[in-house]
Amino acid sequence: MEKLVSEQKFNKERSSKNFVLILVAVVAILSIVRVFLANWQVESSEILRTMDQRISKQEELNKALAQDLRDRESLVKIESQAKVSGFVPVSKLSFVNSQPRMAANFGSIIQDR
Repeated sequence: MEKLVSEQKFNKERSSKNFVLILVAVVAILSIVRVFLANWQVESSEILRTMDQRISKQEELNKALAQDLRDRESLVKIESQAKVSGFVPVSKLSFVNSQPRMAANFGSIIQDR
């Protein structure tokens, strides 16, 4: 009987040692996983921060280009550039009226040849 009790005690001690070893292994594995996840999270946040900076720079560039385009398309700007180039505004418009006889005469000239 004593042997049986001592064997049960030994089994309990052995199972408790195994349990402690398993528990220590789980804690160690979880600690290692936590460190890797923390590093991954830091790297991911760094990448996201870099991307956010690139996006904001691109948005600023797009705004500047849009403003430049609006300036170039502005009629006031075009008019001032035309004046600088030597063009003058026309105050009176002249039209060339076509005469119907001229077209008929031209047609007959072609036929005569």
